[in-house]
Amino acid sequence: MADTGVVEPSLIEGTALERGIAGNRWRAVARFLNSGGIFLVLALFVVVAFTINSRFLDIGNVRTVLAISAPIAVLALGQAFVLFAGEIDLSVGSTVALCAAVLATYMGANDANIVPTIALALGVGAVVGALNGTLVAYLGIPSFIATLGTLLAVSGGTLVWTQGAPASDFAPSFHLISQQGVGEIPTATIGWLVGGALVAWVLAHRTAWGRRLMLVGSNRRASHLAGINVARTTFWAYVLSGLFAAAAAVYLTSTVGSAQDEIGNGKELESIAACVLGGISLFGGRGKIVSAVGGALLLGGLLNFLILQSAPFQLQEVVKGVVVIVAVLGYTRLNRSN
Repeated sequence: MADTGVVEPSLIEGTALERGIAGNRWRAVARFLNSGGIFLVLALFVVVAFTINSRFLDIGNVRTVLAISAPIAVLALGQAFVLFAGEIDLSVGSTVALCAAVLATYMGANDANIVPTIALALGVGAVVGALNGTLVAYLGIPSFIATLGTLLAVSGGTLVWTQGAPASDFAPSFHLISQQGVGEIPTATIGWLVGGALVAWVLAHRTAWGRRLMLVGSNRRASHLAGINVARTTFWAYVLSGLFAAAAAVYLTSTVGSAQDEIGNGKELESIAACVLGGISLFGGRGKIVSAVGGALLLGGLLNFLILQSAPFQLQEVVKGVVVIVAVLGYTRLNRSN
C-alpha cells in the first residue's frame, strides 16, 4: 500500500489506549503509596534486609537508621510543600550548610546561646526560602533555574565566609537536641520525626492555606480564577522549605558535633527522593505529606543497608539517582495519560 502520509485512526487510538493503561498503573502505585502503602513497603524492606543481614535490626543499627532518616525526613517535609505547589527547591542542601555555619559561628561554648542561635539559624533559612519564593513566585523565574542559582550563590558565600574550615565550638548541651534518649530508645530523634510530621501535616492538610496550595499545584489557572493569590501561596511554600532546611541543619550539627561545608551535599536529592518514594507528585497538587516521612525512613534504611553490605559510597549515589529517574518517568507518564 502506498504511503499517503495519513496516520491510521486505529494507530492513534492504540497509542492513546497504551498511554492510558500505563497511566492507570502509575496512578495506582501513587495512590497506594499515598494511602499509607509506603509504610507497608518499608515493613517489607525491613523483613528482607533482616533476612539478608541480621545485624540490620540490632538496636544500635536501628538507632543509626533513625539518625540517618531524621534529617532526610525534615528536609523532605519542607520540600513537599514546594512540590505541592508544582515547583522544586534545589537549594535546601546549601541552606543546611549556611545555617550550620551560623550555628557554629554564633553559639560558642555557652548553653545560654543555644536557643537564640537556633532562632537565628531558622531566620536565615526563612530568608533563603523567601529569596527563592520571590524569584519564582513574583519574578516568574522557573524554579529549577532559580533554586539552582540560589544553591550556587549560597554554597559559594558559605565557603567564602568559613574559608572551608570545619567548626566544632558548640555549647555542651547542644548534642542533647538530637542524641537524648531513654535507655536505648532515641527519644530525641523520634521526637524530630513525629514533631516535624505533625507540624507539616497540620499546615498542609488542616489549614486553608494548605488547601489553596494543593489547588495551585493541581491547576494554577483555575486557582487564579477562583481568587487565590497564587504568587503568595507559592512564596510561603518556599519560606517553609527554608525553615525546614534550617531545622535539619540544627539536627545534623547537633548529631555530628561540627559544621562542615559539605554537610549539606546531596541533601536536595535525598529530600526529593524521599518525597517521590512517598508518592508525592513532582508535578504538583498530589500527595500526603506524612508519606514523605515513610519515604525518608525507607531511603535511610536502604542507605544503611548498603553500608552494612560494605557497598561503595558511589553505589548509594546511584540508588538516589535511580529513585528520582524512575519517579520522574512514572509521573510524566501519569500526566500524559491525564
